[in-house]
Amino acid sequence: MLPIGEIDIGIVGLGSIARRMHLPVLSAFEDVNIVAAADIDERAGRKVVEKWGISGFYTDYAKMYEDVNLDIVFVCLPNNMHYEAVLNALKSGLNVFCEKPLGTSPEDAYELVKVSNEKGLILGVGYNKCFNQNYVRSRRIIKNLLLGKVVQVHGILVNPGPFGWSPNSAWFFDERSGGVLYDSGCHIVHLIHYILDDRITEVSADSTSTTGLDIPDNIVCTFRTDKGTVGTINIGWNAGVLYNAVQVHGTAGSLLSSPHSVEKIFPGEDSLDKTLKYLRAIKDALGKDVMMGMTRGDTSDEKMTKKARVDVTYLKEDRLFIDSVINSTKPPVTGEDALRVLEVLEGIKQASKSRKIVGVAYHEL
Repeated sequence: MLPIGEIDIGIVGLGSIARRMHLPVLSAFEDVNIVAAADIDERAGRKVVEKWGISGFYTDYAKMYEDVNLDIVFVCLPNNMHYEAVLNALKSGLNVFCEKPLGTSPEDAYELVKVSNEKGLILGVGYNKCFNQNYVRSRRIIKNLLLGKVVQVHGILVNPGPFGWSPNSAWFFDERSGGVLYDSGCHIVHLIHYILDDRITEVSADSTSTTGLDIPDNIVCTFRTDKGTVGTINIGWNAGVLYNAVQVHGTAGSLLSSPHSVEKIFPGEDSLDKTLKYLRAIKDALGKDVMMGMTRGDTSDEKMTKKARVDVTYLKEDRLFIDSVINSTKPPVTGEDALRVLEVLEGIKQASKSRKIVGVAYHEL
């Protein structure tokens, strides 16, 4: 447990995810002090640290680890650079929050989890979507057996692609960073594991490239879980809009959830029943922020800072991770959770190439 006082944090990588999400969030916490940052682009990096009032700047994160007395490092680099930066930080005795995914191979992630456990350090990973109130509610509904036995689950995440996120996104298309599978697929796999409290054990997959590049940008996967649930994963870039949702179908009913709504469907409800139920919900909630019996998802926190507005799920994940370091408790998304995601992604990658059913190879911890 850390002594009461300020938590000193270093940031590795000052790209879009750091600038748009983590820096606004962390700078808003009264018990946090961002004391240093590292980025290979010195000119751009110095502009960022000046904007956020960060006193220390480095072009070599290893030098930052060595020079600055840090409690936590936030690693916000391209996917294929996560492993080295996280391993270096752990070996320097630092607690680490790593943006998703935890590297690009399960073997590397396994090593990171082992090192963090051996050194008694906190290793957390940035799967922010599970902090959306609708996905939290979905997990609770399923845990309480309101859907009966779950028989199918379907997850989808499609969007226009990384250039819709940042103009400096060419690295996403580098095969070393894993493409759409490691950008979007990791989120859906983690959400399915989280919502079902289950894990995927068998996969088959197919993929295509709409750009003509060697790396696929659209992937469809079928899977089976440890508890016998079957389902699909659909991920893609070059879609016209962003769409993210999870459907869960059980013996007692169905659940349709997204960042913006949750809808439960039970047997015997026809369209009139549902309309009346929605109208009653609106009547009961007059003056509240509801629409047609659905809950609105987390969007942003306008009180966060005058410098930026962020998705509130990043606020939740950063706060909970910092609290886990302060209290020496398990972080909300652990290194082991992230390892399990990478093991599934490896299976999907193999299945897509072989066009065969692949069993997911899990590491024993």
